[in-house]
Formats: sequence, structure tokens, C-alpha cells
Amino acid sequence: MSRNIFHFFRHISKMGSASGNKRAAYALINIIFMALSVGGAVCVKLSLNLMTDGSFIGGLIFLIVSAAATIMFFLYGFFAQIALVFIAGIGIKNPEQRGGNIAALVIALITLAALITACVLILQTI
Repeated sequence: MSRNIFHFFRHISKMGSASGNKRAAYALINIIFMALSVGGAVCVKLSLNLMTDGSFIGGLIFLIVSAAATIMFFLYGFFAQIALVFIAGIGIKNPEQRGGNIAALVIALITLAALITACVLILQTI
């Protein structure tokens, strides 16, 4: 657990020290983590269905694994993207890196809105 937290904070610090164009690349990497978290949420729903319709033990194991993966990917993607909004917002002040920071900021804001919408839609169908 503490190792994952260390990697998360290292990821945040790398985003903070990156140039504007690399921040846009980090925004895309965070999108991958966020997409994996949405996929994990779907797996949690499938595991609950498996527990009620089929094998309870298999569904429980699948639930534990998918819930842990969902939480990890959600924290990595969602909170890193929130941090990137602030980092890129501050980085816009630098005129040499303004374009990359604006791109990172826009990507981060759009994907945060998309993730929140996807989570609401998934939770409504459960």
C-alpha cells in the first residue's frame, strides 16, 4: 500500500516538473488510468451478478480483485488529473510553455467531466 502511494506522489511530482508539452502527455496517460477505472467498475458490477446468478466464491474473488484494481486506477487517474489541472493552470503563466499547459488543462478538464459522467451512468445501472 505504501509503495503505491509513493509511486502516486512520484507521478504527481513528475507532472509538476515536466514541461508544458509533457504535461499534455501526462494528461493522456491519466486518461488511460481513468478508462481502466471505468472498466474496473464494470467488472465490479459483473462480479456482483456472478455472485447472485452463478458461483458465489468465484464472484467474490472476482469482486475483491476488480474492486482493488478499480480503486487503484481511479485514484491514479482521477486525482492525478485533478492535480494536473492545478499544475497546468499554474504553468500557463510561463509564456514559453503556455500552449502545452493550455492543452493539458483542457484535456484534463474534459476527461474529468467525462469520468464523472461515466461513473454516474454506471452507478445508475447497478
